[in-house]
Amino acid sequence: MLTFLLADAGFDVRAFAKPSEATVVARQELLDLALVDHETRTKDKADIIEGLKAVQPTVPIVLLAADPSIQLIINSIR
Repeated sequence: MLTFLLADAGFDVRAFAKPSEATVVARQELLDLALVDHETRTKDKADIIEGLKAVQPTVPIVLLAADPSIQLIINSIR
């Protein structure tokens, strides 16, 4: 839903279900912002935040979480 709302507002939006897909695009295009749903992390512990920061260290990332814990916040900052 967020993808549709942002696109309708005129933003150029890319949506990915897998962290590896986002990382591939980040290698090819400069991102202005990454909105990351905490639930998109995969079972093999591939972390989209880690992958994006490795490719584009200065990209701002907003982590969306339904029920953020202190531990989640600390791990995301690190």
